[in-house]
Amino acid sequence: MITPSVKFLGELKVAFGPDKLDLIQQIDTTAMNNSAFMKPVASVFRFTSGNVSIDLVKFKPTGTL
Repeated sequence: MITPSVKFLGELKVAFGPDKLDLIQQIDTTAMNNSAFMKPVASVFRFTSGNVSIDLVKFKPTGTL
């Protein structure tokens, strides 16, 4: 598991290999939107989907929130 510094993401389960690191769970947008970190902005901002991955060979992170 990875615990990101962006606290509203929670702990992330990952799969890794020699050249890859992948998120192996869906990001729970409902839990993110209801988190204590998001409550102050919940009336103007909400997450609708998300995914995250990183190519360790090129050290290129990709993702959407």
